[in-house]
Amino acid sequence: MPSTYTTNLGIEKIGTGDQAGTWGATTNTNFDLIDQGINGIVQITLASAGSSGSPTALPITDGTVSNGRNKFIEFVDGGDLGATAYVQLTPNDAEKIVFIRNSLSGGRSLIIFQGTYNASNDFEVANGKDVVLKFDGGGAGATVTQVFDDLLVTGLSVTSLTLGGTAVTSTAAELNVLDGITATTAELNYTDGVTSNIQTQLNAKAPLASPTFTGTATFTSVDINGGNIDGTAIGSSSASTGNFSTLSISGSAITATAAELNKMDGVTATTAEINKLDGLTATTAELNYTDGVTSNIQTQLNAKAPIASPTFTGTSTVPSLVLGSGSTVTSIKDEDNMASNSNTALATQQSIKAYVDNSAVDLTAVTTDIDPNTDNANDLGSSTKRWQDLYLSGGMYLGGTTSANFLDDYEEGTWSPTLLVGMTGTISTITATYTKVGRQVSVRLVVDGTSLAVASSAVFRSLPFAIYMPGGVGLEFFAVSGNAWSSGTNQWAIGASLTGSIDFNFGPLTSCTKVYGSGTYETT
Repeated sequence: MPSTYTTNLGIEKIGTGDQAGTWGATTNTNFDLIDQGINGIVQITLASAGSSGSPTALPITDGTVSNGRNKFIEFVDGGDLGATAYVQLTPNDAEKIVFIRNSLSGGRSLIIFQGTYNASNDFEVANGKDVVLKFDGGGAGATVTQVFDDLLVTGLSVTSLTLGGTAVTSTAAELNVLDGITATTAELNYTDGVTSNIQTQLNAKAPLASPTFTGTATFTSVDINGGNIDGTAIGSSSASTGNFSTLSISGSAITATAAELNKMDGVTATTAEINKLDGLTATTAELNYTDGVTSNIQTQLNAKAPIASPTFTGTSTVPSLVLGSGSTVTSIKDEDNMASNSNTALATQQSIKAYVDNSAVDLTAVTTDIDPNTDNANDLGSSTKRWQDLYLSGGMYLGGTTSANFLDDYEEGTWSPTLLVGMTGTISTITATYTKVGRQVSVRLVVDGTSLAVASSAVFRSLPFAIYMPGGVGLEFFAVSGNAWSSGTNQWAIGASLTGSIDFNFGPLTSCTKVYGSGTYETT
């Protein structure tokens, strides 16, 4: 019977009576696989991050040493992969516990899964961390979980401890202070904000019952049950009030009326704030400026901008703005076509650029020469900002300013040569074009047809422009399509006929379908 394989490690189980004489090799391989599965360590270099739909495979291959069978697997790379890496253990029915280390560069995380990818079934290994993962072999719905979740530890010794990403810096002795504490979290939170030893602060306070003070004691109100103040008896066995015609503090008479002093009733200022009246030089009128103030004056002042060189935040709204020139600005417009034509609105930089970029330069009103500021130093256009067409009624000077540099004509067109004699066959078309630059004329001639031949010399008449020196001037050579010159020369000869026309001839040539010609001459 054929061999079968274990589900989790892919160990080959030899069929009964099989592999006679070779079973030893299979058994040795199995021992290697078991050895790899128990204590195998491997470092895997990821070539790419992959994705949930196209992950890097981590296979446990039946009967063969493979990466997924190792007990400890470290993932590295040859450089930052640029994204979170995805790795899938196969097959999806193998149950396995494996140690994983994420040593990827660039701080990249590692997502491990087994079955069909599902974010709720995978496990993400943070960068630089080691985990022990359990693959449950559940097929397409297989899950990957951390073995040490809800770990029960009876004893633990560590050199450093991090909770929720925050390092614990307290010593064991400091943490042991909490051992046996009965205070609740809320009660412990009462210490929040305490700036020094609590007992020391308590010892510096007076008891409510029969307190004894040193130095100068300041009271908001005092209940005196007996005695005299300034010769006036006050109090008895119960609290009473004194009625004074004058009141002085440190020799200075209090001139404020009871009604004025009563305005302090309900004041929430602290003693230190009230003591700011000590040494006060403000007049009553000046203090009355606080009448109607609804919140802390300094806070309100700090929230205002100075008159000199203010700096604003957020969006500032003003009905209108008067500049130093006396011009009034009422708004800022982002209007590419400047259609509103406002005399009180400022344009944004973007809208000005768009308007200039999309506007043609109108020179219709120019009646004088337009000159640059410096001779031979400024360009008209640039390599990335070119003018499209240039229309001139006169000529232009190129490379200099003398008559030798003056170009007054450029044109392209067609001309109509007439075959006089010498060419046999059937001519279907004669195409003749020219380009004229100044006095130099370049002509091109193409004769199409069938069985075109010249026994001795073919003569054509006319050129697009008169020739400056008729006779003795030759045009460039002709090329022949499908055939070579049969004999003689491949030059055109040009001369003036008795009628004043310009004739040119060429030949001989044998049968062909196309004749090309080109040449350059000088016109008058």
